Amino acid sequence: MPRVLFFSIPMVLAVCLGAGALTVSGDSVNGALETVKPRLNSLTPMSESSLEVSFSEPMLEPGVTTPDNYSVFDYGAGTLTMHPTEVTGSEPYTLTWLSGEMYTTTVTVTATGLRDAVGNPIDLSHDSASWIGGAPIPLYTWPLALTLLAAGLLVLSRRRNRAGALLLLVLAALIAAPVAFAQATTVTSVAFTQGPYAGGTQVDITYDLGGTVPCAISVLFSKDGGATFPFSLPLAHLSGDVGAGVTPGTKHIAWNIAADCPNEDMPYARIRVTANDASGPKEITILLPGGVQLVLVRIPAGTFQIGSPDTERSRNFNEGPVHTVTIAYDFYMGKYELTQAQWIAVMGSWPGIAPDSIYGVGDNYPAYYISWDDARNFVTALNAHITATSQGPATMRLPSEAEWEYA
Repeated sequence: MPRVLFFSIPMVLAVCLGAGALTVSGDSVNGALETVKPRLNSLTPMSESSLEVSFSEPMLEPGVTTPDNYSVFDYGAGTLTMHPTEVTGSEPYTLTWLSGEMYTTTVTVTATGLRDAVGNPIDLSHDSASWIGGAPIPLYTWPLALTLLAAGLLVLSRRRNRAGALLLLVLAALIAAPVAFAQATTVTSVAFTQGPYAGGTQVDITYDLGGTVPCAISVLFSKDGGATFPFSLPLAHLSGDVGAGVTPGTKHIAWNIAADCPNEDMPYARIRVTANDASGPKEITILLPGGVQLVLVRIPAGTFQIGSPDTERSRNFNEGPVHTVTIAYDFYMGKYELTQAQWIAVMGSWPGIAPDSIYGVGDNYPAYYISWDDARNFVTALNAHITATSQGPATMRLPSEAEWEYA
């Protein structure tokens, strides 16, 4: 089988810092987050002086049991006061008046100032419920069967019951290994909870930042259990230990989730906290056997356009379309193409055909006549040398296509 030549696509090494260098990340475990506003689902008269109301999800106390947060009106309210005397129970809730009575015509209840268990305010377009009755006869004349039927309809009308709406997620998974060629910065114990805050809902993110130097902290968000992290949370909606200059320790970030994910139910949420240690060196030199140097240069995280435009001459059909790619981590890449001296220093000999005068021979000439398998064997041997000489853990690899084009 002919060997793949690397003289036209030179062999370059990379160190992905997300796997062990300047940029490290930690993930939370999966959990549920939601910004769906609760609704007042139903209203059922229970007697001439009591009503039962049901909501779409668990509600926050004491607001849901505060009488002044409910108002009753329409003709069916009869001689009741606007607000009930007391509110008791726990989904459904019973509104009780100590005096007055209702009639069996239409009666409506509006709930104001209520929030669900994690703080989402009630949906203003669904904060009222009505019961439509018949002739103006006091409710105590209703047959018991009708009352039971209404209670049965109430049960069927409930949209859902999220008993675990107040989330407590702990024991996060550590994604990034300790750094190589840099400070031992780590992000561990990432966790989040959702709860009520200042009239709305808030997600509290906690994490432990290890190391000795300040870092720039960013937060990524996944809705699919960590399969992808397409959402970088804007600093405008975050507060606390986020952004530049965060020092090591146990940290806290508050996230206004409703600003980024309004009216969403996300049962498989995951949060990733990333720390970028900007103190790392611009270049790193690895000493190979015989004193041969291998220089790596730092490539900062960033976004760029990749792909060939339709108007480019002689383009292949599979080279487009042009699209945006984000490299969300710093990494180191070989400053130069892998040289013949570096190959011999690590491997001792050529895997097959040796370099020749056609393409050039010399210590500083690039290595060529190298196959994919040969390149992988070189990386394995190089990592073993780095570990054996205490120059860092085995973190070298070949760059991806996106890293190659970006660098």
